[in-house]
Amino acid sequence: MLINCNLFDLREYWRMKKWEIPFGYNYYMENITYEEVRDVLKMFPADDTIFNFTGRSRPRCITCAVVGNGGILNGSRMGMEIDQHSYVFRVNEAYTKGYEEDVGKRTTHYVFFDRSLRYVKPEDYPISQNTTYIYVPCRKDDFSYLRAIGERTAEFNVQPEHVRIIHPDFMRYIHFVWMRVKSFRPTTGAIMTMIALHTCDKLSLYGLGYNTKYSNHYFDRKYKKFRVVRLSHDHQREIRLWDSLDKEGIVYWYRRDVF
Repeated sequence: MLINCNLFDLREYWRMKKWEIPFGYNYYMENITYEEVRDVLKMFPADDTIFNFTGRSRPRCITCAVVGNGGILNGSRMGMEIDQHSYVFRVNEAYTKGYEEDVGKRTTHYVFFDRSLRYVKPEDYPISQNTTYIYVPCRKDDFSYLRAIGERTAEFNVQPEHVRIIHPDFMRYIHFVWMRVKSFRPTTGAIMTMIALHTCDKLSLYGLGYNTKYSNHYFDRKYKKFRVVRLSHDHQREIRLWDSLDKEGIVYWYRRDVF
């Protein structure tokens, strides 16, 4: 699931070079070099898990809440239920302040890429000593962004030891095995869900599945209709996947009065 300096060498670079980022290290516009990837990976921990059980045993049952940003959560009053999970995953513009009643206040894992915070003010950045940051490289510039985080010069000033980087093999696995679509990649929310699905014992999904009944995001000040970008993501396929996982009892999907 995670790539780190211990798992990366020149042979691995060339093995993954044949696939385009985020599924490998090929990029149609600019070359991503072995040295660029190697030097960035050395800045971050060589951990192979998103959980830290140092000094304690792994809980017998890890419950996780994946919290998307869908407007379905506005007025839901699901915050307390979300916060009762062992771990809480959030993504992109993961506002909690002022929305605690609907989305909760805890964030243990934050899944993001270089554009996730472009509309977020620095005072609203999800920065905490208790949060693990899971990064999804999707283009060449992402390695420059990671380097800035590693050097502590990024505006998103989180401690490098708390950062984990998604492995291109895992991205390829979820895209071609789970999603089976022709779009560019899964949504970042879907990537977050797959990470949690493969690490947690019991998983609940909130705020996933965009629709037109509710605004695009739970934090919208006025109604914004969800806009489909078909070439980038296949939202309908993801909704069908959450629906099937829920009906098979693999996850709990908060449907409200929509799905």
